[in-house]
Amino acid sequence: MTMMTTELVALSKNRTRIMLSFDIKPLNLSARLLVQSLKLAKTSLTKKFKLRAAEYAKTLEERHQRGA
Repeated sequence: MTMMTTELVALSKNRTRIMLSFDIKPLNLSARLLVQSLKLAKTSLTKKFKLRAAEYAKTLEERHQRGA
């Protein structure tokens, strides 16, 4: 079971902080093996995730500015 949480916090009129988190709970043996593999690659996966989340946030910001 995987749960993703997204939290938006208004910092000021023009700034918003976005916080993303994942919670992964394996329900069977094969899922446990997958989660164990993910734990071994956590550093590289975290780096890639942060880059893509930042790109997504930048895209949202640009779309908002064009629409305003």
